[in-house]
Amino acid sequence: MSAVSLASLVTAVRLRPSIRLRLPVLYTGLVLLAGVAVLAVNYSLVASRLPVRLDTASGPPASSSGEIVVRDGRPVSASDTAQARRAVADSAVARRDRTLGELLRQSIATLAVTAIVTLVAGRLVVGRVLRTVQRITTTARRLSEDDLSRRIGLDGPDDELRELADTFDAMLARLQRAFDEERRLIADIAHELRTPLANQRTVLEVGLGDPGATLADMRQTSERALAQTIRTQQLVERLLLLAYAEHASPGEEPVDLARLARQVLDATASPPGLDIRADLEPVTVAGDPILIEALLVNLVTNAVRHNRADGTVDVVLRPTPDGAELVVVNSGDRIEPEQVAELFQPFRRRRPDRTRSGDGVGLGLPIVAAIASAHGGRVRAGPGPQGGLRVTMELPAARQAGRVDALRS
Repeated sequence: MSAVSLASLVTAVRLRPSIRLRLPVLYTGLVLLAGVAVLAVNYSLVASRLPVRLDTASGPPASSSGEIVVRDGRPVSASDTAQARRAVADSAVARRDRTLGELLRQSIATLAVTAIVTLVAGRLVVGRVLRTVQRITTTARRLSEDDLSRRIGLDGPDDELRELADTFDAMLARLQRAFDEERRLIADIAHELRTPLANQRTVLEVGLGDPGATLADMRQTSERALAQTIRTQQLVERLLLLAYAEHASPGEEPVDLARLARQVLDATASPPGLDIRADLEPVTVAGDPILIEALLVNLVTNAVRHNRADGTVDVVLRPTPDGAELVVVNSGDRIEPEQVAELFQPFRRRRPDRTRSGDGVGLGLPIVAAIASAHGGRVRAGPGPQGGLRVTMELPAARQAGRVDALRS
């Protein structure tokens, strides 16, 4: 390895040390600090129990009459006694210093061995703990938009790492569902657009390919092509409205919901024999008038379209302590409770319409749910008492949000 490569490696390690190294070093540092504190306390306690000096003047005094003291058969003078005492004191001090020095050396050696063992053991323990993080990293690297089926599936105690792994698996499951729904929606959009375009092309090719076609035939061909074009335009407009509603941030503009609902009901075309009954109490909500009007149009149109020729549509608006509640109930074919949730999925239709020509595209209720959710409300649905569907929409009285200017342009 060249000097430049070695210097680069040293610089990289210095700037960004691995967590596998930082944690053991941190543990070792904490152990060293605790060991130094224990060593200092132990050293102080031992030193306080050992005498620092001996009183060389202590002991029995010499004879005041000048007599000679005899010990072990030998005469001992006062000066010899003092010298002996000083020798004993020096010896005691020397033993104290040797004891404290040996204690200090052994403690430092023990602390060094403990630090080495802590560093090695800490690295092993951290490496074992980081295996879970490594599994998460490996799983994340193997993920792609086309393959979100991999899971960590961590076993073991219910600790923080297990919670992290389970959270990551739950996130992957949500992403997989979102991607599956997106792919299904794209496929449905492609199918819905291909059908009217294919019909329009067929109509034009047949009309233009007939050399004996009269002006009336050409006019009929143009009308059929125009009908298919209008259907395609409606589909595109509803898809744009659904996209705007799902990402909308409605404002706080006051909206007279009763007046707006009355306008929508008056403008809704209904077949003869269909009875539309309204009971609208005055109530004001906050939001975007254009989005709320689109919500009402789709809700009422869906109730009218999926109905019997002699059926009914009941629209009831009531104020609530938190805002407003709008209930729309229509008659029609019986709907099973487990089928209701499917009606709020894009392009999920019931049976062909009996009162209209079947120009629905299956986006009415999804648009209603998206707009209600954007305004902080919710939509509940269930089978109606006379067949059909009962839809209950709740909107709050006020909500802090931005405005949606995209629909106004």
